Amino acid sequence: MTTERAAETPGALLTQVSAQRFGPLTRLRKAVADRMVTARNRQAERTLRADRELWSLMTDYAAATAVTGAAFSDYLTLYEQVRRYRPVEILECGTGISTVVLAQALRANEADGAPRAALAPEQRSRCRSHTQGSPPADTDALAHRA
Repeated sequence: MTTERAAETPGALLTQVSAQRFGPLTRLRKAVADRMVTARNRQAERTLRADRELWSLMTDYAAATAVTGAAFSDYLTLYEQVRRYRPVEILECGTGISTVVLAQALRANEADGAPRAALAPEQRSRCRSHTQGSPPADTDALAHRA
């Protein structure tokens, strides 16, 4: 079962899968894993919301696109990995909310003294139809294309 996010919310709702046909131990494992995933996603949302500029960019783009988004924990992981490893190039497959997250992480790295990095969103026509053409205008200002 897949659920859709509200138009103004950048994160997708978590998918719930039934474990009724499995035994009690498997259902218990699933319940524990579901709680861990939910807790990580809630913490990630709080962390992302605390960065007002990033959250504003994410919600602005979410409201203007048909892209369903990923889990908050996925966005936070992307942001943290770019901040930690400071890549000099990123090839983004598609252009969605994750492009905004990656570009903002590159901007933060640059503000901390890292050399300007290249963010190259994939621009194939079949990807563009889902994102209304291109990433938000400020993404180009955040990082240039390779």
